Amino acid sequence: MRELSKGSYCLHRAMPDWGTGLVKTVNEQQVVVFFEHGGTRPIARGYVGSMLRVVSADEVTTELRATLERGEQKPPRGAKSAAAAKRCKACYKPLENSMYAEKRNWKSCPQCSAQNGEFHVFYEYPRAFATTETKSAAKGSKGLCNACRGGERALTEARLCGTLG
Repeated sequence: MRELSKGSYCLHRAMPDWGTGLVKTVNEQQVVVFFEHGGTRPIARGYVGSMLRVVSADEVTTELRATLERGEQKPPRGAKSAAAAKRCKACYKPLENSMYAEKRNWKSCPQCSAQNGEFHVFYEYPRAFATTETKSAAKGSKGLCNACRGGERALTEARLCGTLG
């Protein structure tokens, strides 16, 4: 096995769901690794050889290298769809989050935003969103516009994030 040093990439043999790791520190007692799905994990030096497999930097995508170097943990594999992990190109917040415009007269629909794939999609609030009675009956559809809740046509004109005044 190649020696692990700060900046090396590795995989944990017993915890493959943690994904690729970046070695942050190495000392006599332990190796500290930041894994893309498992966060920061100290590994005792005595277990490094049996638990960690060195991965060549060529095997790690440029995007993943940047993510690991920033210390950003990704959600576990399969936890969310690729669309849910995307961020709005205007405000950089996750498309999966419903949000209000500054005056709370427009609200984004997470499902419409995910379908758009680039920007939050806003509708007039509260007109295009369910009433309290409908919300309690519509499990699993929190924050969705009326069209997404019941397959209806949107009642109002949609606006994209960054175009609201």
